[in-house]
Amino acid sequence: MTRSLLIVDDDSDLREFLSRLFLQEGYTVHVAESGEAALAMLDVLAVQVFLIDYRMGGMTGFELCRRIKQRNPAAITIAMSGHLHLFTLVELRETGFDDFLEKPFDFDALRSMVRGSFERLARWRRMSLKASAQ
Repeated sequence: MTRSLLIVDDDSDLREFLSRLFLQEGYTVHVAESGEAALAMLDVLAVQVFLIDYRMGGMTGFELCRRIKQRNPAAITIAMSGHLHLFTLVELRETGFDDFLEKPFDFDALRSMVRGSFERLARWRRMSLKASAQ
């Protein structure tokens, strides 16, 4: 399985930094500057893990997450923001985000989150294949 992720953030410096970080880790990395651009990419990309800034102009990260989950309920979505508070955390879970990370990032935690996401997807795939073989 290709370890492909999509980084969606309106901050070009952060997109570039995260892209380089995960390319060095061996991931296939795609970037989008908005929710609208990310949705357009989903028609041609096979992405399973998404890092999404939930406070962007235009389509919010909340709306993008909802649309990703409608298309692919197994996708793993991680919210990123410097503005997390309790009400938002509840809203993130209700929207369908699988996890969140607050800016400024603990980059080791972010790496661990992404690695764990792909490990979870691999387990789900193995379970699905095992169940369909029975």
